[in-house]
Amino acid sequence: MADRRQVDKYETNAVKQAVDESILNFLESKENLEADNTTSNYRIILGSIICIAAAVSHFFPIPFPKNVPLLIACVSVYAICSAILQYIASKIERDAIFIGDGLRVSTWLPKYDDQFTITAQLEGGTGSATITKSIGNWFDEEGYLHDDVLHKDVKSLLKEIKFSSKKTN
Repeated sequence: MADRRQVDKYETNAVKQAVDESILNFLESKENLEADNTTSNYRIILGSIICIAAAVSHFFPIPFPKNVPLLIACVSVYAICSAILQYIASKIERDAIFIGDGLRVSTWLPKYDDQFTITAQLEGGTGSATITKSIGNWFDEEGYLHDDVLHKDVKSLLKEIKFSSKKTN
């Protein structure tokens, strides 16, 4: 089966990554949802600004004592952009794996725990639903992820919040 992927079920990061990828694949291919990449684009732009400020601070052709104002400006740009990036990561994106089409899906798998939590929220906080299940429900003993079982749980989560996709049959 091409959809099946095997992971070390005792490695938390590998399990979370496999489940997250499967959920994203389900939302984008089966539910025909499109992710909103606006915040990712802002992060790329801010990171590029930081890289440019670093290059300017190192390679601008002014000798050291005279370039102190330039260095202060570059460090200030770095600090401001880093603060904005931290705000985006901690307040806007948080633990979301999908944001788009009026839906936000977040996942959480505590370290050394088998309880995986998936939360779906409608835009504007008008509806929210959460399921917490053991990863043993979605992985077999060899560590293969069973996408069909996981996708059925995600589908029921979306039904619980009365989310209607752009799905066309």
